[in-house]
Amino acid sequence: FLSDVRYLMAPIRGTVYINKENPCRPCGEWSAHKCTDPLEDGPNHPMWQEKSIKDTCSFRAQWIKRFLDDKQTRDRESTFFTPETTELSIAALVITPQMASLPDLTTLVTVKITRGQNGAISASPALVSISETPVVKWCSW
Repeated sequence: FLSDVRYLMAPIRGTVYINKENPCRPCGEWSAHKCTDPLEDGPNHPMWQEKSIKDTCSFRAQWIKRFLDDKQTRDRESTFFTPETTELSIAALVITPQMASLPDLTTLVTVKITRGQNGAISASPALVSISETPVVKWCSW
C-alpha cells in the first residue's frame, strides 16, 4: 500500500542525521559530534539493530520523521517517481536452475505502478514463466 508519493522518494546519503546516543536529542549541525547519517554509517549504526519503531524515540521513528519533514530534508528528491509521474514499470528476469537433465526455468517478474488523477497509487504484478523444451527425436525413419 502506497499512500503518498513522498514514501517513494529516494533517500540521499548525508541528509538525515541522528544523534547516536539519543535519537530524540536534535542535531544542530550535520558535523555535530555523535550526529551521523545511518545510510552513511552502514550496518554499524544503532538504527539498523532496532526491531521496532513503536517507541517514539526510536532511531527508525526519528529517521522516518526527519526524512519526511520537508524543512529538515530539503534535498530529498526522487530520481524515478515524482508527483508528475503517472506510470512506472519495473521488471526483473529470474532464472531458476534445474538439475542437469532438465532445462532452466525463466520467469519475467513485472510490476506496473500507476498514479491516478486523484493521487491514488496502485500496483499490478505479473509473472510469466517459461522452460525451454528440449528437442527430442520421436521417430527414427
